[in-house]
Parts: sequence; structure tokens; C-alpha cells
Amino acid sequence: MRQMRRHLKTGPTFTVTNAVRSGPVTAISYRFDVSTVSTFSTITQSATVAEQTTRTSWTPTTNLAGGTTYYWRVQAIDSASGITSAYATTQSVT
Repeated sequence: MRQMRRHLKTGPTFTVTNAVRSGPVTAISYRFDVSTVSTFSTITQSATVAEQTTRTSWTPTTNLAGGTTYYWRVQAIDSASGITSAYATTQSVT
């Protein structure tokens, strides 16, 4: 019998609460990284997304394998000010 890998058809959608601002208001974007390795030594998917109202979300553009644990992290980027935050606490999803 041949085993088939189950794939998620959509999502998951990763969501983060927007960063608190201080100083001049400039455009902020968020970099989302997804990996099957908690150290992020390899990145499965990554995207930089413009800030949305209150919370910012991103859905990967290709399917993630079902039954696999994925780790994700996000950081805020203020390109105009040259400021990049530390990564938020790593989260996981299966």
C-alpha cells in the first residue's frame, strides 16, 4: 500500500498583533518565517507583509504538509527608520 502525504488545502493563516509605535509614524511591515525546524536553520516559507489594521496576517502561498509540525516567527520592520525588531516568541502549529 502506498502512503500519501496529507496536505492542508488552505492556511493556516498566521496572525500577529501590530507593534506598539513610538516616535514618528512610518510604514511598518512584518516578516513571517515558517520552518519545520525550531531553530529556523532552514526556512520553508517566508513573506514580508504590509501592516494591516490592528493585526497583521499572512497565509502561505503553497500548501503545508498535514501532520507535520511547523514553527513560525515574525518580526516588525520599519524600513524608513532603519529599525527591525527582534523576532517574537516562536509558535508552532501541526
